[in-house]
Order: sequence, then C-alpha cells, then structure tokens
Amino acid sequence: MNHIQEKDIVRLTRNVDHELQKGLVGTVLQCHSDKFEIHFPLQGKNLHAQLPLQDIEFVTRSEMLL
Repeated sequence: MNHIQEKDIVRLTRNVDHELQKGLVGTVLQCHSDKFEIHFPLQGKNLHAQLPLQDIEFVTRSEMLL
C-alpha cells in the first residue's frame, strides 16, 4: 500500500539519469495512479520527473519540517 502524498519529501532509490542520481531528495507535486510528479531543486535549476513508486522512497511529510 502506498502512503506517499502530495508535498511529501521523497528520495530516489536508483539513478534515473546523469542529473537525477540515487539518493537525491525532492518534493511530490502530484500523485497519479501509476506515477508521481517530483520536483528536485538543484543549484541553478529546477528539475521535474514523473516516476513510478519503485523509483522513490518516503522520507518525511513536509509539514513535519515546519
């Protein structure tokens, strides 16, 4: 069962490409039935990716960081 929601902080579980490397942390923008839209704020650029659940792992809820 998937408990990842919009605004959650997630981590990549594998290298997606040369910029999106395993361990990179991002924020969930949207949840779809088979994928998640994730925002990865990197120095000098903002990357977005649509990834399946098996490529990400839950880190924390964003409201827990406030």
